Amino acid sequence: MWKLIYSEGRDDPELKSYNNHLGRQFWEFHPNLGTTEERAQIEKLREEFTKNRFQVKESSDLLFRLQFARENPLEKKLPPQVKVGSSEEVSEEAVETTLRRALRYFSTLQTDDGFRPGDYAGIMFLLPGVVIALSVIGALDTGLSQEHQRELCRYIYNHQNVDGGWGFHIEGPSSMFSTALNYVAMRLLGEEMDGGDGAMEKARNWILDHGRMWCHCRMVYLPMSYLYGKRFVGPVNSTILSLRGELYTRPYHEIDWDMTRNECAKLVLNGLNKFIEPLLMTWPFSKLRKKALSTVMQHIQYEDESTQYALNMICRWVDDPNSKANKLHLSRIKDYLWVAEDGMKWKAYNGSQVWDVVLAVQAILGTKLSDEFGSVLKRANEFIKGSQITINSSANLSPWYRDNSIGGWSFSTMDHAWILSDCTGESLKVWDLGSMHSHTGHGWEPKAWLMVARLIKVAFAAEELVYKNLQGNKSHLVNTAWAMLALLEAGQGKIDSTPLHRAAKVLINYQMENGDFPEQELVGVFNNNSMITYASYRNVFPIWALGKYLNDVLIPSRSL
Repeated sequence: MWKLIYSEGRDDPELKSYNNHLGRQFWEFHPNLGTTEERAQIEKLREEFTKNRFQVKESSDLLFRLQFARENPLEKKLPPQVKVGSSEEVSEEAVETTLRRALRYFSTLQTDDGFRPGDYAGIMFLLPGVVIALSVIGALDTGLSQEHQRELCRYIYNHQNVDGGWGFHIEGPSSMFSTALNYVAMRLLGEEMDGGDGAMEKARNWILDHGRMWCHCRMVYLPMSYLYGKRFVGPVNSTILSLRGELYTRPYHEIDWDMTRNECAKLVLNGLNKFIEPLLMTWPFSKLRKKALSTVMQHIQYEDESTQYALNMICRWVDDPNSKANKLHLSRIKDYLWVAEDGMKWKAYNGSQVWDVVLAVQAILGTKLSDEFGSVLKRANEFIKGSQITINSSANLSPWYRDNSIGGWSFSTMDHAWILSDCTGESLKVWDLGSMHSHTGHGWEPKAWLMVARLIKVAFAAEELVYKNLQGNKSHLVNTAWAMLALLEAGQGKIDSTPLHRAAKVLINYQMENGDFPEQELVGVFNNNSMITYASYRNVFPIWALGKYLNDVLIPSRSL
């Protein structure tokens, strides 16, 4: 059975940490863990997800929640569940009961050191890259146990679309980019050409039927330029040779790769390939290439060290297969893996720990029931304090094109060390609410405010978006909460409270028997169209919206 481990580095004493691994999270497999009934319960959850995978594509993070239900049981029984009929008015008592039930359940998901672990995946083109990288460096079985590989296959199969392909994310239509990557990943993980009860054949047919690749993806130019400059070619084994026959509509050796490359950007690539590239391969210009590769590797080494080895695994292996850096990369893999009932997935980051905590704190403070949850806020405060960046990644930042980091916060943990303007701003917003100080007795140093002033000087751009309802025009819990918060901030309660009452009924009636709220379609997004999981949103935003509704609408209405 899988067990979540957090804020520990005992699995590898060579791993470095700025703050004793605060916020780190990874899963370990223990074959004898759990009772027969607990293991049977997990298998049933997996079977239910697979059976309904085309209707419900988002997992509910149930393995984590079951573990914490055992480790952090409720101290006393929850108040009875509340439901509000369509013709009934929403009462203060109904909202307060719903909030107390929600907060008491949500509190059980907090670790001893103040954060809430959770899923942060859903992107379907990240996991294959890791599998391919480990295969290239010959560390697939070293970096991923057989139990890991089994769960990775489960996840990929569970999120294959009906047509046989895979999308950019778990709810997206099939794309050549994701389908080809996931197909290759499955083959490297040991799946046969015709495995998966026809699923592999279905995926292969999708690739062959759709001809050419056209994709939108984020490129990491630093490692790509290094590998290209080194002319690195991965090892060719029987699986690779077989894939060359599986993925193309004509024999691999007959494909004119020069012509195919030029179809993308003929003038640019043709000129580079025919004139510039040969010139750079000759002396003395080859010395320029050698110097450039050395500079690129210095930047790669800097990025590795500043993020505690989160990136560039293949490049470090190409540079030195026996280096300590390569071993540290392998040790970090588990930090990016997450297990749920749909299998094991690759997170977009090593988590969303800081982001989730600061939003949760604002939600709790917004209910004005925070006196009842003071211990939760104190633990959260200690986590936020312990996650603030207190050192720069280098004494001289200018060669690496980095700004001063001291005083800011990252999205996940201090060890990841990439400060962000929105994360730093939301931490500071927590403190600016005032109530946090009364519960914790601590304040932030001025450097934090100076940091956010620098960070928020950024520009934002948005493309034209198209919005549409969910299938069947059903309500979405988190979007309803967001809409309520927006309306409340705009003063809707002073104009006409009717839409707020109706929305509050939806949130109240969505609450489950144990105080949790259900997981629904994805609401997180990056790069405009890449959807992603935020496991805590289903708890945070209904609490936040109902708390503000109670204090801005229902309580003031008493005096009217």
